Amino acid sequence: MLAQAAVSRARVHLAALSRDQRGVAAVEFALFAPILIGGLLSMVDIGLAVTERMNLDHVLRAGVHAAMAGREEQAILKVLETTASEHFSLAGSTPETSTGNPVTLRVTCMCSGENGTEECTACAGSNRAHVYYRLSAEKLYNGVFLKELRLQTSIEVQLR
Repeated sequence: MLAQAAVSRARVHLAALSRDQRGVAAVEFALFAPILIGGLLSMVDIGLAVTERMNLDHVLRAGVHAAMAGREEQAILKVLETTASEHFSLAGSTPETSTGNPVTLRVTCMCSGENGTEECTACAGSNRAHVYYRLSAEKLYNGVFLKELRLQTSIEVQLR
């Protein structure tokens, strides 16, 4: 008889407990909080990567402005170095180096009427060389969730 009374009381307590709504919000929050925090951190990480990419674009635009002003290659590189030093450090800068440097400068010429690119001095006859400056930037971004994201951008400008 005593056992039946204990079972009966346990059933009453379980029924009352199943109808109780206190603490449901805390349990739901505990289940979804890691997902929400992970999403928030991912958005911050992506925002920082976009900021780094915009910094690279800013450096290249400064180099393009210098190229359009008629400056020589070394002066353009100096503008790139100065602008880039505000945002990140350069290991060194030579126009031929395309790896190892965050910012590189490459000068290419294309002669009129030809499909390929050649050196600026290689345009023969009366063909006028079209001088293109192609500036490219590359940076490795290491974020919290975005591991080793390679940010690349380039701008090409025709001078003549």
